[in-house]
Amino acid sequence: MVQKKHFSPPKRKVTAQRMAHSIAQDTSPLSLSCFASQLYYYFHEPTQAISLLEKFLGSQDPLLCTTLCDILLKEGRPIPVLYIIRDNPNALFDPLMLATQGVALLKIGKIPEAIKLFERSLHAAKTKGFPNNGSPWLTRKLLSLGYIAGIHHNLGDCYFTLKNLKQANYHYKAGNLLLFDISLWRYYPSQSVYSTQNHNISC
Repeated sequence: MVQKKHFSPPKRKVTAQRMAHSIAQDTSPLSLSCFASQLYYYFHEPTQAISLLEKFLGSQDPLLCTTLCDILLKEGRPIPVLYIIRDNPNALFDPLMLATQGVALLKIGKIPEAIKLFERSLHAAKTKGFPNNGSPWLTRKLLSLGYIAGIHHNLGDCYFTLKNLKQANYHYKAGNLLLFDISLWRYYPSQSVYSTQNHNISC
C-alpha cells in the first residue's frame, strides 16, 4: 500500500501561480474565500488574506464576511468580528453568521448572548436547511450534520462555563454523532474558547 508520506504537496510557487490564475478568471465570493483561506492557512499570510476580503466586504456576501471573521477569530480579534458582521444585513438570518457572532461573544465572555445566537443559528439551520450551496444532496447532508454538531458543542462550552453541567453534557452528546466523525466528539470545553478571556482583546 502506498503511504501518504510518499506524496509531497505542490511547491508554493506553483500553488501561488494557480491561485493567481484562478482568481483572475473568477471573482465569485466562493473563489475569493478559497483564495483568502489558502493565503492564510497555506502561505501563512494573514495580512494579505484579511486585506483581500476587506476589499470585497461591500458585496455583503455571507461567505466572504464569515471567512474574514473566521480568520480574525483565529488571530485573536473577536471585537472587530462583531462590528463587521453587524453591518451585514444577513447578520440575524444566516446560520453561519449567527454562529460566528456566537463564537466571538463566547471568546469575550458574553455567554448568555452567545447562547441566544447559537440557538438561533441551530434553529435556522434545521428549519431552512444549511448549507444551500448547490452541492450534491449527500455532500450538503454531511456538511449540515457537521455544522449542527459544531453548534451543539459550542453550546456545550457555553453551559460548561456557566457551570450548568446538565445542559453542557446534553449538548456535547447531541454533537457527538455516532459513526459520523470521531474527530468531532467532545466531552469538555475547547481550550481555544478561553484563549482571549481575561486578557486584553486586540482590535
